[in-house]
Amino acid sequence: MPLTEARKRANKKYIDTHCEQIAIRWPKEFCERLKAEAKTQGESLAGYVRGAIEQRMERDKEKQP
Repeated sequence: MPLTEARKRANKKYIDTHCEQIAIRWPKEFCERLKAEAKTQGESLAGYVRGAIEQRMERDKEKQP
């Protein structure tokens, strides 16, 4: 079912309010491995990267005195 114009506007408003885009440049070989691993795990690329970052942040928080 195609999105209505109202739904498109609502989606854009939500993204503009709650999301930020971060551009990261990595070597192509690394990106290929990353995309393949995300697919193997059944996750989107964004979900896989976010999960990895959140795990790292949690580990770092536990190390702090």
